Amino acid sequence: MSVQRTFQTVTQKLYTFGRYTMKRQRIFAGVLALGLLLALVAGGTLAQEPQEDLASQDTASTLLGTSLGTAFTYQGRLMDDSGNPLTGSYDFQFELYDAESDGGQVGSTVTVGDVAVSDGLFTVQLDFGSSAFTGNARWLEIGVRAGSSSGAYTILAPRQPLTATPYALSLRPGAKVTGNTGLVPALSAKNTNSAAGYGLAGTMDGNIVGAGGLGMATASSGEVHGVWGESDSANGCGGYFKNTGGGADIMAAGSGIIKSNADSVLYLSPHDMVVRGSSDVTLAFLDDGSVDIHSTTTGAKYLSIPVSTFGTLFGSPVYVKSIEVCYHRVGGGYIDVTVVTKNDGSDGGHTHYIYNTANRTSETHACYTVTESSPKVIDNSTWVQFNVNGGDHVLIHTVKLTLTETP
Repeated sequence: MSVQRTFQTVTQKLYTFGRYTMKRQRIFAGVLALGLLLALVAGGTLAQEPQEDLASQDTASTLLGTSLGTAFTYQGRLMDDSGNPLTGSYDFQFELYDAESDGGQVGSTVTVGDVAVSDGLFTVQLDFGSSAFTGNARWLEIGVRAGSSSGAYTILAPRQPLTATPYALSLRPGAKVTGNTGLVPALSAKNTNSAAGYGLAGTMDGNIVGAGGLGMATASSGEVHGVWGESDSANGCGGYFKNTGGGADIMAAGSGIIKSNADSVLYLSPHDMVVRGSSDVTLAFLDDGSVDIHSTTTGAKYLSIPVSTFGTLFGSPVYVKSIEVCYHRVGGGYIDVTVVTKNDGSDGGHTHYIYNTANRTSETHACYTVTESSPKVIDNSTWVQFNVNGGDHVLIHTVKLTLTETP
């Protein structure tokens, strides 16, 4: 018997808890794709017997334990011109298209030879690659010939549409995944390749307004994040943004705040030090960047280094967290007060960020850090002040100011 014309409907087996009914027509093929969430069905659902239902819970549990490939199972029924089911060995040729007629072929042609057909029923595995199914409509074109033949394939028409199983609809373009998942993500994407790759990628081809990815948190309270990125690699980053067209890599809208949990460090130059209201004190600026404070009389000498920095950085207020000073003394001089202070806006008034009165008397290179437990926002003219008790030399080598956006 020969296959000479196309069968246009599907033999359907409708399952109800192990029992089924069958409506038989003159047909060619249907398809059942068993790719879990990405399963595809052509024309209708077709399986062989209830006990072979591969979408059962046990099978699904097994599949969840491994990574799914891009192949899916196609099952159909082949009949002759008179509607009689065929039995024997046949060669099949499958091509995927982006239109019901004409259109362009997607992926490569899949040929499966010497397929056993029994009472018209056959099963094959098809794999058109990882880029074949992107959420756009697809049609399957099928060619068939006798297994012993080396001639041309008979092309069956029309092409069979590949349609999604209900849960696969949640992954079509424009779909939304919604549900109360508690403390676990509503949608997770994980790439287990240890060399390189992406867990989730988003692109946008529009030239008006669009986004490659969109994250939105609508809760008005609590710690919620529209987008969360995290990396455990010392060479990686929690989020990577790149614009090659001359625009911004990151743009903050809304309240306009870009905030960091990491500290910022500002090194002040000892060569910027000035004497304030004190006599019998000279400053020598050394080639290594240090300053040598020299006085021949005892008593406090007031010296300061101005601080110039952002009060607000990318919309987020900046706080003074700590100061680290490296120094040593020669002879009887020492540092007896370390202050980070600001003008409070009044006539001659000032407010301290950090105030410390511990005497620093090391005669070798040493560093000390003073930390403020309740950081204040930099919001006015600011300076670091040292009260140095005279009597000889005190050398200040480095002054490091640590700032934070999360007090």
